[in-house]
Amino acid sequence: MNYRIVRVNWIDATEITTGWITLETIQATIKSIVTSVGHLIEEYDDYIIIALSIGQYGIQGAMTIPTRAILDIEDLQPSEIPKTLPIRSPTLEVLSVK
Repeated sequence: MNYRIVRVNWIDATEITTGWITLETIQATIKSIVTSVGHLIEEYDDYIIIALSIGQYGIQGAMTIPTRAILDIEDLQPSEIPKTLPIRSPTLEVLSVK
């Protein structure tokens, strides 16, 4: 089965703080915009389902995104899908023992 590969930009819930704050601080909180890429498994009125991987025996990394939170959905062409991802390795500091 072929599924569309999509990029979804959506607004996620954001925890502001656990303590007391002013109303102005709450109103000034920046939206948390998330970008997710995956196979579009299903579209419903209230939500979509995307998955990271599809294999012979099922899907892995599935998630639902409420449609009210979706800013846009873009179909990705095979040429737009990165073949490799940049890998950041932590810098290791070598300590010499004297």
